[in-house]
Amino acid sequence: MRMWRWIGGQIKADPNNDAIGLKSEWLDEHDPNRPLRHSCYFCDYGQKHSHGYTKCFACPAKGGHMWCEEGNWNWKSDPLAFLAKLEPLFKTYKAQKRVAKGKKKSCQRKQ
Repeated sequence: MRMWRWIGGQIKADPNNDAIGLKSEWLDEHDPNRPLRHSCYFCDYGQKHSHGYTKCFACPAKGGHMWCEEGNWNWKSDPLAFLAKLEPLFKTYKAQKRVAKGKKKSCQRKQ
């Protein structure tokens, strides 16, 4: 999310910025030694967890019924709409993570 929030800020500051170049710039600065599939954390995760299916099968964003190249929020042509679509998915993910962490602590206390 940090990368996409940064990209969104760069595009708001200058609408002529292009998401492809900004992704490369962010990754070069923040994660230069990590080879990512399609320069995307989602694609990289999806590829590692797809069990032979297409990388999109296990994409974390797909859980929110989202496809990154969908016309309404295509990451390349409308990165701000893409970011807007990611934000609620990220909130849901964080909430689920907190609940899971709370359950784990609860189980540890019972022991």
